[in-house]
Amino acid sequence: QKGQIDSAVVWLEKTGLSDLKQIKDAVVLYQMAGNFEKASSLIEKVPVSRSRDTLMFRQHLFASNAPQAISEASEMLSANRWQGHAGTLRLWLVRSSLFSGEFKRTMALLDSFSLDPGWHAAQEILRYRYGFQRLRSSPAALEKWAETEYLIYVGRLQAATALVSQEVLPEKPSQFLLSRVIERLLAADRYGLIRETLLAMPETRIAPEHHYYLGESLLRAGEFEQGRSVLENLIVKHPQDVFSIKARLLLNL
Repeated sequence: QKGQIDSAVVWLEKTGLSDLKQIKDAVVLYQMAGNFEKASSLIEKVPVSRSRDTLMFRQHLFASNAPQAISEASEMLSANRWQGHAGTLRLWLVRSSLFSGEFKRTMALLDSFSLDPGWHAAQEILRYRYGFQRLRSSPAALEKWAETEYLIYVGRLQAATALVSQEVLPEKPSQFLLSRVIERLLAADRYGLIRETLLAMPETRIAPEHHYYLGESLLRAGEFEQGRSVLENLIVKHPQDVFSIKARLLLNL
């Protein structure tokens, strides 16, 4: 992934960054590459706007400076800087507060949303609410979840996978975090990493849904015989589980 980002940066630099869109694209790529000095110099070329604010929020989060993002977003919200877009500004506060481990602030912000299903960030807000619902009784689980969500946000999927692979939490929260990461790995077509991670884990740590994800990843990677075997074993061992039903549908059984 880093090689792809570096190649994209080189290509953009060759274009001369002649328009605002190219500058914004370059900022995002530099942030993903960890080159915050170059990203910052380009942000200065973006006129004062929500776009510039957004790039700055990203800069703070990618640079592990969520408290600064909280400070700036709170100030803008108080000043009504994003008139008509306060929900999106509060979303940046939610992300920054969660990644900072400020869980009381995060929950209060999440409770303040009256969601429109058509809003672009509705699913993200619902996912965070669900995470708190599942994990709020365990401070250790909340801490690990916040770190996991941060690593996913900044695109460090390998690090997120390593984090949730550690045996430090009880079974249920551990499986919840593992599922979260695997869903992102599937979306990123990281089938090899899914396979490597799940096959290395003790059977006791793997829920039926993980067997499903493993079988699906193997099928997507072209390993049809092994993928089918994993899904068929899931159906036999957990016939009533919802993921066994999904496995039947996937195998056309």
